[in-house]
Amino acid sequence: MNTRISTAQFKSAKQNMEFDKALAQSASKNDKVFRIYTWEQPGITISYKQNIPDDLKSIDHATRVTGGGLVFHSAGDIVLSFTANNSELTKGKLKEKMKLLTDCTKNAFRSLNIELNHSDDSKSINHEFCTAYPNPFELYLGKQKILALTLRKYKQKFIIQGIIHLNSNTTSFKSIETNYKSYFTEGLSSLSCNKTSLKLALIKQIKQHET
Repeated sequence: MNTRISTAQFKSAKQNMEFDKALAQSASKNDKVFRIYTWEQPGITISYKQNIPDDLKSIDHATRVTGGGLVFHSAGDIVLSFTANNSELTKGKLKEKMKLLTDCTKNAFRSLNIELNHSDDSKSINHEFCTAYPNPFELYLGKQKILALTLRKYKQKFIIQGIIHLNSNTTSFKSIETNYKSYFTEGLSSLSCNKTSLKLALIKQIKQHET
């Protein structure tokens, strides 16, 4: 089954998350979609298990269909999702699909001469915020989280959602820095990275791993 590439993107967090939800709940049994797009304005997404904190409700926000913690999306970050029928799981466990996206992202960055690593940080864990707990499938530049991934399995479909933090949360969320800076990432703001080249490299990696 070939992977369909989607670059659909919308202005608001809610529109983007609703589009992923529609992909994940699609009745089609033969659809395998890799979506990659640019986040247009500062926003927040939360797990379907969470509630948005009262002091963040004035910021553009939406609920994801997947788990994980609260994510701060800076304008210009790359966001992705991968959804397919659960029959795909017969070709590998779900964690192997997560690892595939990790490896594709790492290789895409490597093709641009940027080397990312896995975290060995033993800092305290707070599952309410994406940056505040370790995930073996996520990637870092030093101590700054670059790739974050989360997933959900449905009866017929599964979806993996992710973000590549290219820009600084500190710059995008100055108004809430006092209370939330410890949960921010500077992303890849310390390096120069061509966004278009990165997207094309990621798509190339995904297509190379088609089954």
